[in-house]
Amino acid sequence: MSKSQLALVIDIRSDSVGGALVTSPATAKGEFKRSEIIKSSRRGIDLQADFNLERFFADLMKALKFVLNDLFINQPARPAGALVYLSAPFYAAQTRTIRQTRPSPITITSSLISSLVDGDVATFQQITPPLYREILNDGHELIEHKVMQIKLNRYETNAPLGQQASEIEISHYLSVSSSRVINRFREIISQFLPHRPIAFHSFPFALYTIARDVLNARQSLLLDLGAEVTELSLMTRNLLWETVSFPYGHNYLIRQLAKELNTTSAEVISSLKIYLRGEGNELLNTKLKEVFGRVGAAWVGKFKESFSTLTENHLGSNHLLLIGDDLFTPMVSAWLGQPAYQDLLIGQSGFKVSVLDAKSLDEKLGQDRIKNLTDASLMLEIIFYDKLRTTKNL
Repeated sequence: MSKSQLALVIDIRSDSVGGALVTSPATAKGEFKRSEIIKSSRRGIDLQADFNLERFFADLMKALKFVLNDLFINQPARPAGALVYLSAPFYAAQTRTIRQTRPSPITITSSLISSLVDGDVATFQQITPPLYREILNDGHELIEHKVMQIKLNRYETNAPLGQQASEIEISHYLSVSSSRVINRFREIISQFLPHRPIAFHSFPFALYTIARDVLNARQSLLLDLGAEVTELSLMTRNLLWETVSFPYGHNYLIRQLAKELNTTSAEVISSLKIYLRGEGNELLNTKLKEVFGRVGAAWVGKFKESFSTLTENHLGSNHLLLIGDDLFTPMVSAWLGQPAYQDLLIGQSGFKVSVLDAKSLDEKLGQDRIKNLTDASLMLEIIFYDKLRTTKNL
């Protein structure tokens, strides 16, 4: 019988910080129970009309402190550890493939695999530029390293050790973050969890894992509509092959709409909510539709460039999983659902978009759903935590 365990899950995005205290129920050997929510919190970051990195990080750290204070108020117990998920622009990642051919077969050992992978990790860190040029004397910290697939003599295997092969191919996912930024996150969290382990993960890898193992989406595009950055990942043949990003998140859309309408960001958001509820007057609706057309065309243009980059060396997919805020996700879904994309997808007529929100995730999870939570990003991250917990890979 395993003991119940309290954990802290933190979601750091470019527009907000979210967090949850979860408890993993005691289970018998071989039994699985979904973690339960004790409390959740999220704090937004004010949209800047003119983006300033120093102010952005100051607001981000304030939001992180607010969430932690909110979660731990009147909470005497302290979690055994914390899992922190980073979205763009807080990490850089790449799926890399190592190929080696030997003149004669050799025995595959764990030390051989480790030596090949460690060498490639060092190369990745050397060639990856600093995440923030504005931060002096900054470096990289490796936050995630996952071997996703091993092929021996061109055949995939889940049990490579002890086998003989002359051709070795290893596909592995790597992510790094800014040493100074991640240490600041660690310092703040450690004030609430002294001497407890803090593990960092990239959000795309968590999203990919859940899409593959829970949503059964083995051939898909994964789109995370963030505040300042939109990320597009290609998942094919069960591998997360590549992630590309472009600086057109929902804050870009708000800024462009404010510029087009000659108004403030707050007024834009208010007008959008009225429009989406169907309560706008005819003049407002006509003007918004006209501006949407222009702003949407610019966003779609960047999306098409990113999609073309992803599919230069890999087969694309017309199945797209979309996660983002409640305000812009419906609009982006409508843009991407247009049949005009048949020029990008041979034999297809547009993207089939599935929005990953709390309701759709609940439907997919069924009896294993996460109760008392409507935050889709935190839901995905808690499911990923449960996967790590049950495989003892924390």
